Amino acid sequence: MNSSFPSHAHSLLSNFNSPLELKQAHALLIKTNSPLSLLPANRVASVCALSPDFSYAHKLFTQFPEPQIDVWNSCLKAFAESDSPSDAILLFGRLREFDVLPNGFTCAFVLKACTALLDEKSGRIIHGFIEKLGFKRNLAFDPGC
Repeated sequence: MNSSFPSHAHSLLSNFNSPLELKQAHALLIKTNSPLSLLPANRVASVCALSPDFSYAHKLFTQFPEPQIDVWNSCLKAFAESDSPSDAILLFGRLREFDVLPNGFTCAFVLKACTALLDEKSGRIIHGFIEKLGFKRNLAFDPGC
């Protein structure tokens, strides 16, 4: 990390806990002409996944070097395995609204959430989506995901 940052700035860049703190960290990077890659992508996703600031996170991810679906998949997995697997289904809906293309892992995590919730209707919708996109052969569905 940039050694010219004061210690509170280092903390802000790696420990932001709200969309407001994320925006402050992003502003600091812009002000110091530092790379966006200093922001931990998984933290950006987890802070903004279900907030009104989802579009802000999506905009940031278009500037990240790695594919954004990998980061969102981390959130989907965490939500699917949490006490609130319905959050994985909500996040999947948001990803679709913003035309973020899923992969086999994405669908596996969402199906895992549907299974945990015994949500047959959502499961059927996701299964239809898998069929439509041709992921059936490539679906990375591992019960240990």
